[in-house]
Amino acid sequence: MFSLQNEDSAGVDVISWINENRAVLERSGFEIQQEQGATEYYLGPIQLLVTVKNGIDWFDVHAIMKLDGFEIPFIKLRKHIIERRREYILPNGKIVILPSEWFDQFAQIVNLADIHDESYRIRNIHVSLLSDLDEYLNEAPPTPEWSEALAHGKMPMIDLPSSFVGELRNYQLEGFRWINFMHQNHFGALLADDMGLGKTIQTLAHLQVLASSYRVERSAKSQLGLTSNGETLEVSSPETSTIASDGRPLAPITTKMGPILIITPKSLLYNWMSESAKFCPDLKTALYSGLARNKVLGSFDDLDVVVMSYGTMRNDVELLREYKFNCIVLDESQAIKNPSSQTSRALLKVQSRNKIALTGTPIENTLLDIWSQMNFLNPGLLGSYSYFEKQFIRPIEKGANPQKTEELRKLIDPFVLRRTKKQVMQELPPKIEKVHFCEMSPEQAELYESVKNQYRNEILNHVTELGISKSRLKIFNGLMHLRQIALNPTLKDVNYEGSSGKDDEIMRMLLRAVANGHKVLFFSQFVGYLKVFEEIFEQQGVEYCYLDGSMDEKERQVQIDLFQNNDEKRVFLLSLRAGNSGLNLTAADYVFLADPWWNPFTMKQAEDRAHRIGQDKPVFSYKFITKDTIEEKILALQAKKAALAESVIPDEDSILASLDIEELEDLLN
Repeated sequence: MFSLQNEDSAGVDVISWINENRAVLERSGFEIQQEQGATEYYLGPIQLLVTVKNGIDWFDVHAIMKLDGFEIPFIKLRKHIIERRREYILPNGKIVILPSEWFDQFAQIVNLADIHDESYRIRNIHVSLLSDLDEYLNEAPPTPEWSEALAHGKMPMIDLPSSFVGELRNYQLEGFRWINFMHQNHFGALLADDMGLGKTIQTLAHLQVLASSYRVERSAKSQLGLTSNGETLEVSSPETSTIASDGRPLAPITTKMGPILIITPKSLLYNWMSESAKFCPDLKTALYSGLARNKVLGSFDDLDVVVMSYGTMRNDVELLREYKFNCIVLDESQAIKNPSSQTSRALLKVQSRNKIALTGTPIENTLLDIWSQMNFLNPGLLGSYSYFEKQFIRPIEKGANPQKTEELRKLIDPFVLRRTKKQVMQELPPKIEKVHFCEMSPEQAELYESVKNQYRNEILNHVTELGISKSRLKIFNGLMHLRQIALNPTLKDVNYEGSSGKDDEIMRMLLRAVANGHKVLFFSQFVGYLKVFEEIFEQQGVEYCYLDGSMDEKERQVQIDLFQNNDEKRVFLLSLRAGNSGLNLTAADYVFLADPWWNPFTMKQAEDRAHRIGQDKPVFSYKFITKDTIEEKILALQAKKAALAESVIPDEDSILASLDIEELEDLLN
């Protein structure tokens, strides 16, 4: 018998542990009782049911905490999450201990999202927050096309304008297209390439496109009898509205149309004028400086580009705020790193359709630098300054918290493009990708056919009755089961006593690679499959490292350092979620992808743990595919969808969502 007393010093953790392990304890003969008259705690399972609904530029996250007899909207836990209070009083007076992991997983959503009815409304710029919900969803959350395109490196292949004089290197062409892509999606863009890599020329190429488009628009309005200086504009969207340094939105102002505005340190004024004349001679560009300012101001309606210094902008802000500029470009944008400075505060009063910031040093001294620049480019992305200081500056700068560093990186990553000289001036060694087919063992093949036929009948009958859209959960579960059997049937059935053809083939290839002096990264989406190979490695004496999502940062770093620095550790077992990003594992030159994933970019991310700056050997990547199974069909379906979509490679959710009946039948045949 185990008696629980709420006076225990670690009572909260004890109760949480009991909730997680109650079934095991009771099967082992333990009887759990609470002390009479003491505070009564809820002891039992706790579920969190999460659904995500997407709108035009937002996502509504609706979550319910479900436990015996109660369904509590997660919105009611908001204050508890913010204040990190784990004890929540239920309507019957009992106290439930909220799982500790919720406080990290939902902290950003609770703090950055708006409240809409009983849901958290996530803005388009915060789409990365949805990744924190993966384990609570039956299917992948909806992902905006812009996010998918960025993730897959599939931005529109816009050509340089014919009036642009000059050529761009490949990486500069990519930068030009990236800036244009940000503009098309109404996001502020931070181009943070190293000094000397041509941020100016990449930006000018985009400004030529922008100015040409603006001329067409201006001409159309002129033909309708309108002048841009006489036009009253609509209030800007959330992506482009201005926000004060304390997070408060500034009052909208009725504005007149303005040209492109380049704001730069005084020392670079004539550099911009010279570069504009050299590469974009077609642009009508004027210097807004000194006594000529009034004349230039009166010519805004006829100009494409106006160049001014930060000091002039600050002094003339009351004149400039009457306009809504076609675009604002900040050169050396670290100039606004102090959000309380007069320059930063003045800049937030100037409105524009689009925003670009250029700097080779996005963070010079403190994380406050990046908050101030992002507060200009994409207001609200990083929350208020007080929130940012508490959530990121303190834990990262004072506590060296790698988890918070990764959270911040995910938030700003879509809106920052940074290339170093080392990256663009030095070629990596080649990466050789191969698909390696495996045969199922006889007993595995027999089981696969049996389960496939069962699911085929059930799913297709379900689809016939209710349609594909109402059968997605059943389809997802059925396809997942087949994927597990194609790997190793024990992942689904612990009583399976046969062998796995894939296990045997992977081990044959792995032992050969290790014997030849190579180090191997071994990825699987299924932690259970990594455990299978842990047991095999122990039996065969293979030295290995291991990493999955359950490990804390200290354990994680120990394993990374061991693999990178210890020649005896030849294999690194990694779960997809924990190991496909943020790691530098250049000690490896072989990558084994044990199972195919719906999203091919995720596989590329895994490969790039080894194929990155610092790698001096060719990298060999093997995708292990079980013949005559759903794994083979996934590769074919990926190729078909990629050909249809061109610029966007679908992720897991969009592939499953867009299945037609013929494709579904093919997967199940």
